[in-house]
Amino acid sequence: SIVGMAVKRQWILDNVKDEILFQIDDDVINLFDNTGLRSVKITDPDNLMAIIERAAIACNDAGAKQFGFSASTRLMWYKPQTPISLRHQCGAICGVIGRTVSYDTSIKCRGEDIDFCLSNLLRHKIIWIDTRYSFNARRWGGDGGNDVNRSAAREIEEKKYLKSKWGKYVSFEDGKKVNFVKLNIPK
Repeated sequence: SIVGMAVKRQWILDNVKDEILFQIDDDVINLFDNTGLRSVKITDPDNLMAIIERAAIACNDAGAKQFGFSASTRLMWYKPQTPISLRHQCGAICGVIGRTVSYDTSIKCRGEDIDFCLSNLLRHKIIWIDTRYSFNARRWGGDGGNDVNRSAAREIEEKKYLKSKWGKYVSFEDGKKVNFVKLNIPK
């Protein structure tokens, strides 16, 4: 039976035979261009596809096997002098080239993307994150997706598991509205 996001994502990797795969969570609602004075919503399907395809090509050319986009639509976090990040996590919007890393299917709730990113960083040294664009998601807000597996207790348990598995390479910071994850893989 397919229970938990890691099991679902791994099933997709195992059963979709395309070399490049891009997964978008069901709670993603918009894509924004962060390069101007204000974030601009991108709605044209051809433009959306072109942005994803260009990121996949750049990722592949760089020798990376995972790519994504910024998770924040807050312009204050966008750094135009470094529009590409090579060390950050991607989760709700994640592209994979090839099948060199697997999901840890024991993770049911929160950390499957963190673990997958750390595995990719360990093996390939970079994850291609194009911060010029960001996907906006409604997180933790409603029914569906992985809600059946989610609880405060399970989230704490999985953070402890990730900390025991990855040690100094992962840290968690609980903010007022957002939980931050820091990946600490050396360059």
